[in-house]
Amino acid sequence: MLAAIPYLIHFVLPVLFILYLTLRRRSQSVPLIYQYLWCAGWVNLIAVLIQFLSPTAPPWFNDSAVFDINGNVLSNAPNEAAFQRIDALLGFPCFHNIYGQSPLKYGSFPSLHVAWPTVILFHKPWVGKSFGCLHVIWITWAALYSSHHYLIDALGGMSLVLIVKLAMEHIWEPFSKKPLRERKMRRLSSCSKTV
Repeated sequence: MLAAIPYLIHFVLPVLFILYLTLRRRSQSVPLIYQYLWCAGWVNLIAVLIQFLSPTAPPWFNDSAVFDINGNVLSNAPNEAAFQRIDALLGFPCFHNIYGQSPLKYGSFPSLHVAWPTVILFHKPWVGKSFGCLHVIWITWAALYSSHHYLIDALGGMSLVLIVKLAMEHIWEPFSKKPLRERKMRRLSSCSKTV
Protein backbone atom coordinates (compact mmCIF):
# COMPACT_ATOMS: atom_id res chain seq x y z
CA MET A 1 0.00 0.00 0.00
CA LEU A 2 2.88 2.35 0.78
CA ALA A 3 4.20 1.99 -2.78
CA ALA A 4 0.78 2.73 -4.29
CA ILE A 5 0.41 6.19 -2.74
CA PRO A 6 3.08 8.00 -4.80
CA TYR A 7 1.80 6.28 -7.93
CA LEU A 8 -1.76 7.46 -7.30
CA ILE A 9 -0.74 11.08 -6.72
CA HIS A 10 1.71 10.98 -9.64
CA PHE A 11 -0.94 11.99 -12.19
CA VAL A 12 -2.24 15.01 -10.28
CA LEU A 13 1.14 16.10 -8.90
CA PRO A 14 1.96 18.71 -11.59
CA VAL A 15 -1.46 20.33 -11.27
CA LEU A 16 -1.26 20.37 -7.46
CA PHE A 17 2.18 21.98 -7.62
CA ILE A 18 0.95 24.73 -9.97
CA LEU A 19 -2.02 25.39 -7.66
CA TYR A 20 0.35 25.56 -4.71
CA LEU A 21 2.60 28.05 -6.49
CA THR A 22 -0.42 30.13 -7.48
CA LEU A 23 -1.93 30.23 -3.98
CA ARG A 24 1.16 30.45 -1.78
CA ARG A 25 3.69 32.47 -3.75
CA ARG A 26 1.58 35.04 -5.54
CA SER A 27 4.32 37.63 -5.98
CA GLN A 28 6.86 35.22 -7.51
CA SER A 29 4.49 32.56 -8.81
CA VAL A 30 4.08 33.53 -12.46
CA PRO A 31 7.78 33.38 -13.45
CA LEU A 32 8.28 30.26 -11.32
CA ILE A 33 5.25 28.54 -12.88
CA TYR A 34 6.59 29.30 -16.36
CA GLN A 35 10.05 28.02 -15.43
CA TYR A 36 8.51 24.86 -13.95
CA LEU A 37 6.35 24.25 -17.04
CA TRP A 38 9.27 24.96 -19.37
CA CYS A 39 11.45 22.41 -17.55
CA ALA A 40 8.67 19.82 -17.25
CA GLY A 41 7.77 20.25 -20.92
CA TRP A 42 11.33 19.66 -22.10
CA VAL A 43 11.78 16.71 -19.73
CA ASN A 44 8.59 15.07 -21.02
CA LEU A 45 9.39 15.76 -24.67
CA ILE A 46 12.93 14.37 -24.45
CA ALA A 47 11.83 11.37 -22.36
CA VAL A 48 9.09 10.39 -24.80
CA LEU A 49 11.47 10.78 -27.74
CA ILE A 50 13.96 8.50 -25.98
CA GLN A 51 11.18 6.00 -25.22
CA PHE A 52 10.11 5.91 -28.87
CA LEU A 53 13.62 5.84 -30.35
CA SER A 54 14.97 3.29 -27.89
CA PRO A 55 12.06 1.32 -26.38
CA THR A 56 12.83 -0.38 -23.09
CA ALA A 57 10.58 -2.98 -21.48
CA PRO A 58 9.92 -2.65 -17.75
CA PRO A 59 10.65 -5.50 -15.32
CA TRP A 60 7.01 -6.60 -15.14
CA PHE A 61 6.95 -7.10 -18.93
CA ASN A 62 10.01 -9.31 -18.85
CA ASP A 63 8.45 -11.30 -16.00
CA SER A 64 5.08 -11.80 -17.72
CA ALA A 65 6.01 -12.23 -21.39
CA VAL A 66 6.49 -15.60 -23.06
CA PHE A 67 9.50 -15.76 -25.38
CA ASP A 68 10.52 -18.31 -28.00
CA ILE A 69 14.04 -19.73 -28.20
CA ASN A 70 15.13 -16.83 -30.44
CA GLY A 71 13.97 -14.19 -27.94
CA ASN A 72 10.86 -13.12 -29.84
CA VAL A 73 7.78 -12.32 -27.77
CA LEU A 74 5.10 -14.94 -28.27
CA SER A 75 2.56 -13.44 -25.91
CA ASN A 76 2.19 -11.04 -23.05
CA ALA A 77 -0.67 -10.04 -20.84
CA PRO A 78 -1.67 -6.63 -19.50
CA ASN A 79 0.01 -6.24 -16.16
CA GLU A 80 -0.15 -3.76 -13.32
CA ALA A 81 2.98 -5.32 -11.81
CA ALA A 82 2.98 -5.58 -8.03
CA PHE A 83 -0.12 -3.40 -7.74
CA GLN A 84 -2.50 -6.32 -8.37
CA ARG A 85 -2.27 -6.88 -4.61
CA ILE A 86 -3.68 -3.39 -4.03
CA ASP A 87 -6.48 -4.09 -6.50
CA ALA A 88 -7.31 -7.28 -4.59
CA LEU A 89 -7.26 -5.37 -1.30
CA LEU A 90 -9.51 -2.59 -2.66
CA GLY A 91 -11.87 -5.01 -4.38
CA PHE A 92 -11.83 -3.25 -7.75
CA PRO A 93 -9.25 -3.06 -10.56
CA CYS A 94 -7.95 0.50 -9.99
CA PHE A 95 -4.33 -0.14 -11.01
CA HIS A 96 -5.32 -2.68 -13.64
CA ASN A 97 -7.43 -0.01 -15.32
CA ILE A 98 -4.55 2.48 -15.19
CA TYR A 99 -1.50 0.36 -16.03
CA GLY A 100 -2.93 -2.84 -17.47
CA GLN A 101 -4.57 -0.94 -20.33
CA SER A 102 -1.52 1.14 -21.26
CA PRO A 103 -0.73 1.13 -24.98
CA LEU A 104 2.90 2.10 -24.27
CA LYS A 105 4.51 -0.95 -22.70
CA TYR A 106 8.07 -0.05 -23.71
CA GLY A 107 8.41 3.31 -21.99
CA SER A 108 10.53 2.33 -19.05
CA PHE A 109 13.63 4.47 -19.64
CA PRO A 110 13.85 7.22 -18.47
CA SER A 111 11.32 7.05 -15.65
CA LEU A 112 8.88 9.95 -15.74
CA HIS A 113 7.46 8.69 -12.45
CA VAL A 114 10.77 9.74 -10.88
CA ALA A 115 11.38 12.73 -13.16
CA TRP A 116 8.22 14.66 -12.24
CA PRO A 117 8.96 14.86 -8.49
CA THR A 118 12.57 15.70 -9.39
CA VAL A 119 11.39 18.64 -11.52
CA ILE A 120 9.38 19.85 -8.51
CA LEU A 121 12.44 19.41 -6.28
CA PHE A 122 14.38 21.79 -8.55
CA HIS A 123 11.56 24.40 -8.43
CA LYS A 124 11.07 25.16 -4.73
CA PRO A 125 9.02 22.20 -3.45
CA TRP A 126 6.01 23.00 -1.31
CA VAL A 127 7.08 21.58 2.03
CA GLY A 128 10.82 22.06 1.58
CA LYS A 129 13.88 20.49 0.02
CA SER A 130 13.97 17.66 2.59
CA PHE A 131 10.42 16.60 1.76
CA GLY A 132 11.16 16.98 -1.95
CA CYS A 133 14.17 14.65 -1.62
CA LEU A 134 12.11 12.22 0.43
CA HIS A 135 9.40 12.21 -2.25
CA VAL A 136 11.95 11.45 -4.99
CA ILE A 137 13.39 8.61 -2.89
CA TRP A 138 9.87 7.32 -2.10
CA ILE A 139 8.74 7.24 -5.74
CA THR A 140 12.05 5.62 -6.75
CA TRP A 141 11.54 2.92 -4.13
CA ALA A 142 7.91 2.46 -5.24
CA ALA A 143 8.93 2.16 -8.91
CA LEU A 144 11.53 -0.50 -8.06
CA TYR A 145 9.32 -2.34 -5.57
CA SER A 146 6.36 -2.50 -7.94
CA SER A 147 8.50 -3.75 -10.85
CA HIS A 148 7.58 -0.74 -12.97
CA HIS A 149 11.18 0.41 -13.42
CA TYR A 150 14.78 -0.67 -13.05
CA LEU A 151 17.18 1.47 -11.02
CA ILE A 152 18.80 2.74 -14.23
CA ASP A 153 15.37 4.03 -15.35
CA ALA A 154 14.99 6.06 -12.15
CA LEU A 155 18.53 7.41 -12.38
CA GLY A 156 17.89 8.25 -16.04
CA GLY A 157 14.81 10.27 -15.07
CA MET A 158 16.76 12.21 -12.43
CA SER A 159 19.68 12.78 -14.81
CA LEU A 160 17.38 14.03 -17.55
CA VAL A 161 15.92 16.64 -15.19
CA LEU A 162 19.41 17.73 -14.15
CA ILE A 163 20.52 18.07 -17.79
CA VAL A 164 17.42 20.08 -18.73
CA LYS A 165 17.81 22.32 -15.68
CA LEU A 166 21.48 22.96 -16.49
CA ALA A 167 20.55 23.72 -20.09
CA MET A 168 17.95 26.20 -18.80
CA GLU A 169 20.60 27.96 -16.73
CA HIS A 170 23.42 27.94 -19.28
CA ILE A 171 21.82 27.85 -22.74
CA TRP A 172 18.26 29.15 -22.93
CA GLU A 173 15.29 29.69 -20.66
CA PRO A 174 12.99 32.54 -21.69
CA PHE A 175 11.33 33.06 -18.31
CA SER A 176 14.34 33.92 -16.16
CA LYS A 177 14.32 37.25 -14.36
CA LYS A 178 17.92 37.89 -15.43
CA PRO A 179 19.11 37.54 -19.01
CA LEU A 180 21.55 34.75 -19.83
CA ARG A 181 24.34 37.22 -20.67
CA GLU A 182 24.04 38.84 -17.23
CA ARG A 183 24.11 35.42 -15.52
CA LYS A 184 27.23 34.43 -17.50
CA MET A 185 28.95 37.74 -16.72
CA ARG A 186 28.24 37.28 -13.01
CA ARG A 187 29.78 33.79 -13.12
CA LEU A 188 32.82 35.07 -15.01
CA SER A 189 33.35 37.92 -12.56
CA SER A 190 33.06 35.56 -9.59
CA CYS A 191 35.62 33.22 -11.24
CA SER A 192 38.07 36.07 -11.84
CA LYS A 193 37.87 37.12 -8.17
CA THR A 194 38.89 33.65 -7.03
CA VAL A 195 41.88 33.47 -9.42
